[in-house]
Amino acid sequence: MFGHSFHGADAPKGYTAVLDNADGYKFFYPFGWQEVAVKGQDVAFKDVIEPLESVSVSIIKTDKSSLAELGSADEVAKALVEKVLASPSQKTQLVEAKERSSEGNTYYTFEFLAKASNFTRHGLGTVAIKDGTFSLTLSMIFPPVSANIYHDFRSW
Repeated sequence: MFGHSFHGADAPKGYTAVLDNADGYKFFYPFGWQEVAVKGQDVAFKDVIEPLESVSVSIIKTDKSSLAELGSADEVAKALVEKVLASPSQKTQLVEAKERSSEGNTYYTFEFLAKASNFTRHGLGTVAIKDGTFSLTLSMIFPPVSANIYHDFRSW
């Protein structure tokens, strides 16, 4: 997001790169996933085999100039997980939330579990604020089926 540097210009083996210079983000998604239209998201890709596995970017206007105005990494992640990213019927657990900086931008990254009665999804998210926009990049996967994807997503 926002010019974040990835390890190398090309996508890692087994992944496809998405680069949106206009909105200022770049990310990778597993080869074979398909782009889908999801209302409220700038872009989204889903696994054709496990359709609840996805990666997406949402961008909304904000009057905030920094993430700190919204709260700490823990506070922002908890609010997103409990109020936006999981349904009210799911039990959620925030695994980790932390702040990091790259190329002059501040990011909050977080990891969470969303448990429904018949499945559990693992979420990895990154949020940032820049130039009047709040952006969220979110990956949702099923552990342990997608352990390799989980490891890859966590390493970027």
